[in-house]
Amino acid sequence: MKKIIIFILIVFVLVLSGCKDNQDNTKKQIYNKENYIATMDFFTSDGSYNKKFLLMNLGHSFLRIINETPSDLLVGEYTLAPYEEITIGLWSITTKFGVWYNLDSFFTFDDSRYSDRVALRTTLTKEDIEKINEFLKNDPKWTPTYNCSQLCMDIWNITNIDDNFSLSLATPGKIKKIFEGYVTLSDITILRNDNIGYFKDGKFILCELV
Repeated sequence: MKKIIIFILIVFVLVLSGCKDNQDNTKKQIYNKENYIATMDFFTSDGSYNKKFLLMNLGHSFLRIINETPSDLLVGEYTLAPYEEITIGLWSITTKFGVWYNLDSFFTFDDSRYSDRVALRTTLTKEDIEKINEFLKNDPKWTPTYNCSQLCMDIWNITNIDDNFSLSLATPGKIKKIFEGYVTLSDITILRNDNIGYFKDGKFILCELV
């Protein structure tokens, strides 16, 4: 009788393991494009890392772009050195209600923010970079209805026709929910980039943060 019970338990464990594998296989994988020259990671944090009583933290979303070539690469108005990585985020800061470069890498690396972040990775071709540059020419501004998540989603959508996200009002929490259906990035390490700032009238305004 004891052997029968042990046998039943082993079969039960194997069945559960098989179910788990099937669940993982239902997650969508985003594959590399041919002739890509950069990678782009869509990070989102729903703020759960810093939930406090009577303190509202709605989270944050931002992008990281890595130049995967031995040549300079123009993204927006920012020129990436070979293999340099930058972050792009939309912020409501007095000096610039709009696109900031590398501010998110500072907060992640120095301030330990967004520890609950998850990310989707895609690759970018020359044509994708051109689409991003055309989009950023409009100098997107932060508003209560156009936030960090919306900017990231818009840039993601113009470079990923087969994996478009549609939300009436994008939020980090909603984006994180969408990501549950995908195979997310396993290594979410972000390097600090000291070129923190924004563009004004074509000139990069460098901001020193302590």
